[in-house]
Amino acid sequence: MGKVRKTPIGEMHIVAPGVIVHRLDEGVSVTEADAAQVKRASEELAGGKPVVIVVDMRAVAFAGRDARDAFQEGAGGVEIGTALLTGMGFSEKLAGLFKRYSAPSRPVEIFQREAEAIAWAEAMLAEQA
Repeated sequence: MGKVRKTPIGEMHIVAPGVIVHRLDEGVSVTEADAAQVKRASEELAGGKPVVIVVDMRAVAFAGRDARDAFQEGAGGVEIGTALLTGMGFSEKLAGLFKRYSAPSRPVEIFQREAEAIAWAEAMLAEQA
């Protein structure tokens, strides 16, 4: 595991070159202000290089429309894709809402297994090379 960065809603770390995992805290409610801080943290960890972010949102309690829309644009132009890691319930529905209605500016996929999300992230990065 590489660099670690605490965010207002969880913790980010680099798991492979260009792949950041952001694990959200248990029961967190995500706000628009949180989104801005998360994007800044992502940019800092990326160091100006393209990244794919795997968001482990299985423990999220809520994220309103303003928070979801704040994540529409990727982090500072360096986020080339986002993998949303969900469970079978609420987090999966929330991920679907984000993908469907917030119209993210980069590829976004939903996964239930972390290894598959990371493999997708690495494949996206390989396509950019």
